[in-house]
Amino acid sequence: MSLNSNPPYYPSSLLSTVLMTSNKGTFKIRKASNRQYYWLLFASNGEILCASETYYTKQSAENGIRSCIEHAMNAKIIDESY
Repeated sequence: MSLNSNPPYYPSSLLSTVLMTSNKGTFKIRKASNRQYYWLLFASNGEILCASETYYTKQSAENGIRSCIEHAMNAKIIDESY
């Protein structure tokens, strides 16, 4: 996926359980105890790689996943550990 392309569209019914599944990972949307939505990114081995903030609506969580996919594809790694 190039930086200028739009992330693929996924219907809400599919997003509610699994947004994207591949040999690289899976995004899952869940509901927190405060009834807000959040997403998790799982590696192919089932380990959690990333957890989102919470969102008031499922649509906002879906948008957060799309944004993560779009921006992470060509993100730079900057070492600030010095």
